[in-house]
Amino acid sequence: MGEERLKFSLEEVYVPLDLMERQRDTMFEVQAGIDGQGDEIGAQTLGDLDLDRLLDRLVTNSEPNRIGIIGEPGSGKTTCLQKVAAGLLDLQLLPIWISLADLQGKTLEDYLLQDWLKLATRQIAIAPQLQQDFASQFEGGKVWLLLDAVDEMAIDASIALTSIDRQLRGWIGSAHVILTCRSNVWDSGKNALENFSTYRNLSLSDGDRGSPDRVQQFIQGWFRTQPNLGENLSTELAQPQYQRLRDAIKNPLRLALLCRYWLLTQGKLPSTKASLYRQFTDTIYAWKQDRFPTSLAQRQQLNSALGKLALQALSLESPGEPQARVRFRLHEHTV
Repeated sequence: MGEERLKFSLEEVYVPLDLMERQRDTMFEVQAGIDGQGDEIGAQTLGDLDLDRLLDRLVTNSEPNRIGIIGEPGSGKTTCLQKVAAGLLDLQLLPIWISLADLQGKTLEDYLLQDWLKLATRQIAIAPQLQQDFASQFEGGKVWLLLDAVDEMAIDASIALTSIDRQLRGWIGSAHVILTCRSNVWDSGKNALENFSTYRNLSLSDGDRGSPDRVQQFIQGWFRTQPNLGENLSTELAQPQYQRLRDAIKNPLRLALLCRYWLLTQGKLPSTKASLYRQFTDTIYAWKQDRFPTSLAQRQQLNSALGKLALQALSLESPGEPQARVRFRLHEHTV
């Protein structure tokens, strides 16, 4: 099947995610689920608070907003931030998107005044007056900095959070700031951004307890041009033996990979978590073959090396502080 059948706009496959507002100075527990994921206890659940309502709340705030959107890998943090950007544009505000991995050691100020302005204006050199006019937009409270993926900065987690905090000073500090970060990085130790209001992406709802069936909505959007395929997948997923799989695909990335796999193979669903992740791995390789060409031998070597790296990471964990010392970085736009 051609790649042209696998291209979507954000609106075609986007489904709203519920958000949970985390209370400051509160110890959070996690109800164990698949892969240790779950919902936090002791936080205020915002239920069906969607991004439009959240934006309505934020834009009426007279002080610069400081918002953190956190979650597990593949939980939809970047997509959520993209929807925020679209909403801000609709309100004729000025969102500035920065993928923090692109800083490459530069400060936010240097990146904004040089790299970002050059891209935005398509100019080779930026005149001082243009830089001053640009800074005045910040000072007028018109700018919203959307900082994606603190966890993808090429520095230690605690240093990354502290670095962001120190850079949100002066004229840049007048901007509203919304950033995304993986939960394990945000909670890895003393957080210099603890003054941020923090929202956590919840898993996709599946219609349980009267909640909207976001999983089904996503499947319908993915197979919008081939509805029979989507119905067949939903019917297969409803079988009792796939309960753990249904839990796993409440993660948007996993659900996207499953839909991709089903579209390409129209095969039988995996019966174990191991086979599920093996198929997900094969699906990612095939999906990104045009950007990152790999042979079968290279894939096998890469899988072996990643397995050894994972074991090494586990052996380096501090007692009582899992993932505090070792982190993996995988750009979300890669997958």
